[in-house]
Parts: sequence; structure tokens; C-alpha cells
Amino acid sequence: VHNTPKYVAWKKTVAIALQQIGFVTPVFSHLAIVFNHKPHSGHPWDCDNLIGGMFDAMVEKGYLEDDNENIIPRVYADVLKTNHDSVVLYFCQSKKELVYVINNFMPG
Repeated sequence: VHNTPKYVAWKKTVAIALQQIGFVTPVFSHLAIVFNHKPHSGHPWDCDNLIGGMFDAMVEKGYLEDDNENIIPRVYADVLKTNHDSVVLYFCQSKKELVYVINNFMPG
């Protein structure tokens, strides 16, 4: 369980953003995530905390039933250095769709 001030702040940011855009949980079984990160002085982003905080916020706000492997069996994530901070989510209904997203929309 993470409860550092930065982790709690990240979860709150995710929850507020989801509420502001009127997020509705889509039907999906695979998830691809791009974290766009504007480099700041200090420590680099910790990818597992980014993903964990996002999932924890989605569960706490009722967008996901749980964040275990039965609900989200496959997650792919990239952290990119860009000129802004943002998160892009791709909700996929199959492994084939996930591979398509990775090959066509993810950097690399």
C-alpha cells in the first residue's frame, strides 16, 4: 500500500481528471498507457507508482471493480520525455487489438 504524499496526490489528480472528462469505464481486457513526462529536476518518474496510483484511483472511485489480473490481465506502458505532462490510455478488447495499438500508436 502506497501512501506517500506524492502517491496520494497522483491518485487525487487521476480521480479529478477522470471526473472532469466524464469518464465511463469501457469494456476492455487489455490496457496500453503512454505517460508523457516533461523532465523536471529531481527523480525520474516511477512507472509502477504511476500505474498503481492510476489503478488505485480508478478502483476507489468505482471505475474499476478491482485492478487484479482477472480484471486487467495485460498492461503495456511507455514513459516518454516530452514538453508536457499527460497520460494517454488505450482500452483494448483483445490481445490482437493491444498489439495493433502498440505497433501503430505507441512510440518506438
